[in-house]
Amino acid sequence: MGPDQLDVNVQLQDGDSIIALDEDDLAIIEDAENDSSKVVTKTPARPYQLGYISVFCIIINKMIG
Repeated sequence: MGPDQLDVNVQLQDGDSIIALDEDDLAIIEDAENDSSKVVTKTPARPYQLGYISVFCIIINKMIG
């Protein structure tokens, strides 16, 4: 199946941001899922992600210490 045969429009909405995947990205992900020597990870759900304030505090903490 060549790239001309694919008609894919995959979007993931997380809050206000939209992440769109094209055919090349989907092919890379599919190949990685089928290859046992590669690791495919997924981002954590919203309650487990670091917020902007947490990241800012970590950076400030590293700059101080």
